[in-house]
Amino acid sequence: MAFSLSKWFAKETHSVLGIDIGSSSIKIVQLRREKGRAILETYGAIALGPYGNVEIGRSTQLPVEKVVEALKDLLKEANATTSDASLAIPYTSSLVSVIKLPAAVENKLDQVMPLEARKYIPIPISEVQLDYQVVGGEGDATKNSLDHACTPRTRSP
Repeated sequence: MAFSLSKWFAKETHSVLGIDIGSSSIKIVQLRREKGRAILETYGAIALGPYGNVEIGRSTQLPVEKVVEALKDLLKEANATTSDASLAIPYTSSLVSVIKLPAAVENKLDQVMPLEARKYIPIPISEVQLDYQVVGGEGDATKNSLDHACTPRTRSP
């Protein structure tokens, strides 16, 4: 699937922030658009080990509060200045799949996707954060392929 920053830079924003929350660290990058090019403004990384009393570089299962604390520390340390952000999370913390739907429902995707996603998600829809993106019809004008992803709203202890 092709990746483009154009949808983030389409708004009147001057900068965008990319956040990658992994099992052992959080990384950020802040970019701005200048003359059609992405310019690096700042970046940073922080190990999560010390927030969970484990070695730096080791994977850890932190409570949400500790992840938030680490992210705030990193944003401050890197001097990030924008609130427009895109987030990456560990694959093991999410469920991603492709759903094929008739093209006729394209203008009703916000209502249809939660119903269709229930077939693929093993927990109640009310307990997940669901997002989707149309990725194409694979040559069939009567169908759309949608890449959908979900993550639990809360982490169990």
